[in-house]
Amino acid sequence: MEDEAKHEILEAVSLLAETVQELSDKMDDGFEKVNSRIGGLDARVNSLDSKTTSLESRLGRIEATMVTKNYLDDKLGDLKGDMVSMMRKEDRQVGRLVDVLTDKKVLTAAESRDVRSFRPFP
Repeated sequence: MEDEAKHEILEAVSLLAETVQELSDKMDDGFEKVNSRIGGLDARVNSLDSKTTSLESRLGRIEATMVTKNYLDDKLGDLKGDMVSMMRKEDRQVGRLVDVLTDKKVLTAAESRDVRSFRPFP
């Protein structure tokens, strides 16, 4: 009976060893799959990092060259001032021309008043 008990114990140990080996093989396969997925994720993260760096560079160039609201307001204000100055000068020239034409009797007094009523500035 002792031989039979030893034989059963040896079979149980052998079965346990096979089960442990199968479990170990499955764990190794699982770790290999996890490692390959981590490698893929690492490549994707590197790609995203590269794209982010590129976008940061492009955004920096855009920020450096874009027109700000204050800059645009200042330039438009300067342009408006220049335009008003030019229009006042032209208004003086037209007024002087009307005076000359009136003095030379080319325009009547009524025509002169009519032309002067079209002034750009009240």
